[in-house]
Amino acid sequence: MLEINQTGFRAAYDGFDVSTVAAYDQADRTRLLSDAGIIRNRLKVDAGGEITGEFLMSIGYLPGAHAKECPIHAEILRHRPMWAQNS
Repeated sequence: MLEINQTGFRAAYDGFDVSTVAAYDQADRTRLLSDAGIIRNRLKVDAGGEITGEFLMSIGYLPGAHAKECPIHAEILRHRPMWAQNS
């Protein structure tokens, strides 16, 4: 049975700060893959950043996939997402 060490995961993933994890780059993924305190599966490590980014887009913290020319973009702006409030 595999015992997952939450302390190791929390440390490896910057305290689970979603903004930080969403901004992970290749150097961060390489660091995670060499961290013995977590499960080091490339697919799971890559998915962590992707899922975090998708979550932040879904709650309006990050801009989504719609270009300014897209009619949906105007509809999204009507709801005043966080990413548009300071720009």
